[in-house]
Formats: sequence, structure tokens, C-alpha cells
Amino acid sequence: MTIWAALALASRAVAQTASGAWSEPVNLSQSGAASAPRIVVDSNHQVHILWLDAFDGLKYTQGTNTTTTLAEQWRQPIPIQLPFGKLPSSLTFITDPAGFVHAFWIDGNGSLYYSRVASGLFGTPSAWMETQLLANSAQAFAVTQAPDGRIHLVYVRSAGGFDFPAGVYYRYADRVGAAHSAFGGWSPTVMLYTSPYFRNLKAAEAHVTIAAGEHSKVYAAWDDRPQERLLMAQSNDGGKTWGQTQEVDKREKNDGSSAISPSKALLIAQGEDALVLWQAGHEGGSCKQYFRWLPGGSETWSERQPAPGRFTGCPDEIRLLTDDSGQPSRKDIGTMWLMATTGGSISLSAWNHGQWGSSQSQPSLSGFTHPETFRPVNLGCQQGALAGNELLVVGCDTGSGSDIWLLSRQLGGEADWFPTPTPTPVWSTPAVVTLGEMSIPAAALASDARGILHAFWTQAGSGDLVHATFDGQRWSRPESLLTSPGGAPDQPVAILDRAGDVFLAWSDRGSGMIYYSWAPTNSSLTGDGWAAPQPLPAGGRAARSPQVSIDPQGTLTLAYAVPLNEGRGIYLVQSKTGQAAEAPQARYAWSTPEKVFDAAAAGWAMVDQPRLASGIDNFIHLLWTRYSLPPDSSAVELYYARSQGGSMVWTEPQEVANGNVVWSQMLSSPDGTLHRAWQEDGDGTEIVWHQYSLDEGNAWSAAGRVTGFASRGGPVGLTLDAIGRPHLVQVTREGAASSGSIQPGLVLQGWIWSGAQGWVQEDRLSMGEVTSSEYLQVVSPESGLAALVMGQFLPSRCCAAESGDQIPGNGLFFSTRSLALPAQVPTPLPTFTPAPELMTDNQVLPVPSPTPTLVFSKDPGGQRSLVLGNRWVGVAVGAIPAVLVVIWAFVVGVRKVRKT
Repeated sequence: MTIWAALALASRAVAQTASGAWSEPVNLSQSGAASAPRIVVDSNHQVHILWLDAFDGLKYTQGTNTTTTLAEQWRQPIPIQLPFGKLPSSLTFITDPAGFVHAFWIDGNGSLYYSRVASGLFGTPSAWMETQLLANSAQAFAVTQAPDGRIHLVYVRSAGGFDFPAGVYYRYADRVGAAHSAFGGWSPTVMLYTSPYFRNLKAAEAHVTIAAGEHSKVYAAWDDRPQERLLMAQSNDGGKTWGQTQEVDKREKNDGSSAISPSKALLIAQGEDALVLWQAGHEGGSCKQYFRWLPGGSETWSERQPAPGRFTGCPDEIRLLTDDSGQPSRKDIGTMWLMATTGGSISLSAWNHGQWGSSQSQPSLSGFTHPETFRPVNLGCQQGALAGNELLVVGCDTGSGSDIWLLSRQLGGEADWFPTPTPTPVWSTPAVVTLGEMSIPAAALASDARGILHAFWTQAGSGDLVHATFDGQRWSRPESLLTSPGGAPDQPVAILDRAGDVFLAWSDRGSGMIYYSWAPTNSSLTGDGWAAPQPLPAGGRAARSPQVSIDPQGTLTLAYAVPLNEGRGIYLVQSKTGQAAEAPQARYAWSTPEKVFDAAAAGWAMVDQPRLASGIDNFIHLLWTRYSLPPDSSAVELYYARSQGGSMVWTEPQEVANGNVVWSQMLSSPDGTLHRAWQEDGDGTEIVWHQYSLDEGNAWSAAGRVTGFASRGGPVGLTLDAIGRPHLVQVTREGAASSGSIQPGLVLQGWIWSGAQGWVQEDRLSMGEVTSSEYLQVVSPESGLAALVMGQFLPSRCCAAESGDQIPGNGLFFSTRSLALPAQVPTPLPTFTPAPELMTDNQVLPVPSPTPTLVFSKDPGGQRSLVLGNRWVGVAVGAIPAVLVVIWAFVVGVRKVRKT
């Protein structure tokens, strides 16, 4: 169940859990010296778990998923010696309906071995069959079982030779007891592919996958890393003969230098259907998941398609969860589940005959609180297996605990993964993150790779940054996370970087410096997991207002302002994030600060509030605000500039708005559409304005009003959802005449950008006892929105003065709402809406381009991929009437009107 749907769960069950709720974790090892667990479920519903003990060697326990209490069903762990020794990392189990467990592994010399045992005798060493050598010089392998019981094996061989040159090879064995293979004998070796490049292949570069479906269909795919392509072969007679090698994907001419080559394929057979899923860096990105689908009865695979919103970037590993029969490809099986691991975080995704279901983060599988010591447990090395409709996951404590833990949950039915009808999106009941007398000057909200939300904030008079997390059910207790070196932290910002770490930056009023820290996702819950604060290379000693973004190539960009005095201006630094460095100070290699705008040379008294967006094709977009001198320090103008291709050559600043701009923000959508929005305070009415550009900021639409007049505006937030749609959220104070459904008071209101229809108002939430609001943070992890509001609560909710009178309290208020995200969403085709009465001299109208032809791929089975010639699709049709109206307006004499 996703982090949003999990809000409805009242509690966790201990054993037979409700659909989506994880059981209480069970400590299987209870030794403090355990690691590397393995799990297998046999056809008799018996669960077998192995792990390594630092003192006892290999240990084994066995249980069942049918008893009423998870903690009581496990036998006392025992030391054991089995044919594969000390759990090689390649060890793979499959089970069959005849009651056998089959084991495959590669030893330290590259020898691929096989053994099996009757499932009821798994824990009896003498019952295991004598090991069989299946191949030499093996670097990687994959194994699966067909619906008819035949076991199919494919492996990569690196050593060259006349009979068996380096390449990809295949063997099969029939079910134990079959007349022609009474002892599970293996077929002769079949060569599928050879290449001299494979002679230098290392185990880390070798990857192969295999799947077997109905009607004797077998599919094998493998990486050709040296030539940066992904290949596949197919057999129509159960592996006896194979067709020619086919190319699934390859590196393309326009792929970036940091783009991942097609690799890490996963094949799935589901009855007569087949699916191949892999990672690659195309369309300007460094890495994302793609898939092709073969519908039953067809001989033609679909065109390459992205798996939209299903995975966060490119997971470290994606596994198909097999059921206790060992036959995931049976014709009668409906929904199939994939478990993706990304930097210690786990998510589950559903697939069913050509349709993607929901992708649901599983924060409980990344960490939890120890039920006895109440210390955090960081869970790693997770392994999953299905027992009917129950998912069991075993993992190891990667912290100081060093124990083996087991959790389980019911997967539920298709309605849980393919909801129909889609539930109506609504905001959740307001929750309080923290509440007290001290004011909270600034806060930041971010989501990590596990779907866990992180809130960071500062408190008046404190030198610490405070941190709390939300796991989908409840907020953790706020704790001091880091002490800022200057003693006065302010303006925190947070983001998830390319390596999967949570990156945090802030300004410090005491030192005038920008500082930053970071933590790996799986150790970011406590202060011990965070790096010591590091100073950012700064262009002055009075830096503030940090803003951070990350582009598709993983480059981290941070902008900041030096508001006053000599050297005042807008600055920018960059770091290409990668793997964690041994020296903490080398984790981010920052560039020399670039002065984007020299406010002193421009004659400005003060500049502040940079707003940053990283677009496609290495564009960087910036907004900043001009201010008058203190003590008034009122906003005067809002300006924009951009740089292309990482050149740091910036366009001349363009005036966006002339007035008291109290908020601004920019977003770059995955389809290349750029959005900028700002809020102006004029004559007591705060209005939010919006523009968009389809060509990376070269031309902009006319400014259109989003909010204003009907209500008194408050703090605003802007974000993109999981499929790239902009959402705007605002705290407003509704008047009595505005709506009869909501009483006068603070309301959390949302809008969604729909392209041609502009901003469409969505549902809203009464904020109840929140009497005022200072600022708003909004993010969109997974399939929802999350809003964090700093506000003042009614006196009855908080505090007592020394006199005993109740006084209002300052706090952080939190709410979430779900979003209906389809599996594939066509990009809305926006049109430029004319607004001649609001035009200013600096606004530029876009020039329409010819409408390209829409091309549909030859996709059997009715599933078609829409190929767009470029991102100007639809502009001509929608823009021409608008442009004509604007031209007419100019002809009759449009005069510049101040937007109030």
C-alpha cells in the first residue's frame, strides 16, 4: 500500500495482516552476528531461511505462513552444512510442484553448480543430491521453471575456447520423475551468442535473464556491455532450438555522456504474454526504466516504451516475486509483482497482461523501531518470496544490531493494485508535526527514495536544525539533527540527489555562510547518519536564500544571493554527484561560484530570493527579486535569466513583474515545458500569476492570473507530480460570501495545470484551528501531494503563559492528498491564452510552429505508443487564434497596464 493509502491504516496486525499492512518485525537470529539472509518457500507452504553467523557459520530455520502468530511459527535456528557452503551471493533457489527445492550457484572459481533436495528434508544435509557441475568460467546465470515443469538455465561464459568460446549458453532439465529424465539430467549445452568482447567480461558487467511461458515459449535476454546494447533470443519448442538473436535496445546517437547503456533486463512470462523490462538513458535522461510487451498470440513485440512513474530512476535491482509453486508464469496467474530495491528502499509494482498497476513504496522494509530496545533498525539485504497471497521479506540489520528480521503482509486483490473506479482525491485531516511557544522561522519538506517524508526546520534562538519523518502512518518525534557552525541556521532546502542521498542546505545568519550536509536514504532517520556540516564555496560573507535543483544527468545546482554591500548579486555553484567519497569533504565537488547577476554593477540597492529550475538539454533557469534598502526592504521587480548547455553564458536579465513580489518559483516539466509563477501584493490583494514556455524560456505565454480578488491570498507552493503535471497549492482566507460549504477561515486550496484549460481548481481543506499561516512547503512523492504549513494555532491547542492564561502556539501543520495517476498519460497540449489587457512591454509572444504528424507504432494487441515529433505539437492549432486576438489588440492600441 502506498504511503498515501497507508494513512487509512489504524494499526498493524501481528501475523495475518490486512492487505497492505506489514506485520510486526520478528528477530529470527537473536545473535547480533548475522548477515546475508536467503529465503525460499516450497510447494508445501514451508518457509526456509538461511543466513551467515560470524561465529557459527551457516544457520537455518524453518517455519510456515499458516500459523496464527508469526513469531511463534519458527524453529530454533541451527548450524548446518549444505552443498553450497557459506551462501555465495549468486545462490538462487527455485521450487517445483513435485516437492523439490533446486539450488544453483557459482563458486569462487567461476564454476556453476546445481543440487536439489526434497523440500521436507531441506534441513537434512545428507538428503541433498550430490552437486553437479553445469559449466566452467561462468560469470552470471538465470534460471526459471516453465508451466510444464521443465527447468531452463542460461549463463554467461567469459573464457574463450574452440568448443565453448566466450558468450551466452543454455541448458534445460525436465521435472524430476519424468520418464526421459528420471534423475533430472541436463540437456547438452546450446550456444546462443558468442563475442570476443566477452573474454574480458567481469562478473559485475555480466547480466542475463530468462522466462518460460505457455506453449513451450522460452525467452532469454542478456547485456552486451562492451557494445552497449541489449540482446534477446526466443525458442518456440521448449529450448530445443533457438531463433536468431534480436536487438532489444542500444545506445543512441543523441544519448548523453552520462546516459546508462541498455542493461539489467528482466524477462517475465505470463501465460501466453511476455514482458521485457530494462534500464537505459534515452531522451536526454541519464537513466530510466523501459519495457516492451509481447501479447499472447502475437509474434511482434511492442515498441520501446518508458515505464511511467513506476520506478524511481533506475533501481539497483528488480526481482520478480515467485509464488510457492515455483511457477510464476502459470496461465491462471493474474497479477504479478515486482520488488525494486533503490539504495536500500523497497517498492512493489504490479503487472497484469499488458497493464501496469500501481507502484507502492514500502517504508517498513527500509527501517523500523526495534520492538525491545526502541532503537532504529536500518534494514538491508532484503529478500522476498510469496506464499500464496502473502509476501514474506527477510533482511539484515545493517547498523549495530546485526540481526536477521522477517516481515510479512497480504498483497490483496486486483482492486488494491488496479483500483476501479479511481478514488476521489481528497486532503487528509490536518495533523500537527510540532507545536510550541517558539516561532519557526523556516522549514523544508522533501521525500527520499523510500517514499518517507523528511521535514527540516529551525527554531528561534536555537542553533540546531530540527528533523522529523513521516512513514505514511505517523510522524516521528522531532529531534535536533545538526548544529549549524554559525549558530543561527535559517532557510533550509532539501532534495534527493542522484546517488539516492538526502541533500540538505541552509544559510546561517551568524556566519553569513551557506552550509550543507547529506545522508544516505537508509541512514537518514537519525543524526548519526548525517555528514558533518560543510561550508559552501561562497562569493561573499553574507550569503543567504539557497535554492537547489538537480538535472536529468544528476548535476546538482545550488543558487544563492548576497543581498547587500559590495559583491551583492546572485551566485551559482554546481556538483556532479556520484558515488560516496571516502573523505566527507569530497562527496560534492563544487565548482567555483559563478556570479550570474552583478547587482552592484546594475545599480541595485539590494537583491534576494533566487529561484532555480534545471531544464532539459542542460538549461538552467533563474528568477530573482530586486528590493529597496532596509528597513523597508520591499520588493520592486522580478527578473529572469537562463543559461544553456552548461556554458554559464547567461542571457540578459528580463523583467517579469513590476511590483511587490512576495513569492516566486520555477518548474521544468519532463516534457520540456517551463513554468514560472509569482505572487504580488497590491492594495491588500495578493494575486498569483503564471506563465509557461515551450522552448526553454525563449518565448513566454501572456501572464495569466491563478488566484486573487475572491479571497485574501496567503502562502503558495508549486510542485510537479509523479507524471510531471504542475500543481499549485495556497493557503487562503475565505470570506463569508465566497462559499457556503466552508466557514470563513483558513483553507488549503489546490489547482492543477491542464494545458488548454489552464489552471483547474481542485478540492480544498478547512484548516480548522489554524488561525494564521506564514509559509507553505509542498512536495509530490509517489502518487500524492504533501503540504507543510507553518501557522499559529488556537490557544486551546497549545500553551499556557506564566499567568495561567492560554496563549496561541506556533507549529507545523501537515496534510496529504492522493492523486489519480494513470499508467500512461499523454502530454496536455497547451494553448496560449490571450490576455491583452494584462500585457506588459517586456512580454514576448511565442511564434507558432507547424503541427507535426502523429505517428502510431505498429503495436499488436491494441496498445499503441504515441510518438510526438517535438514538443511544439499542438501549438499551431491552439496558438494561432490566440495570437490573432493579441495582434488585433495591439493594432487598436494596447496600453501597458499594471497588474493589480
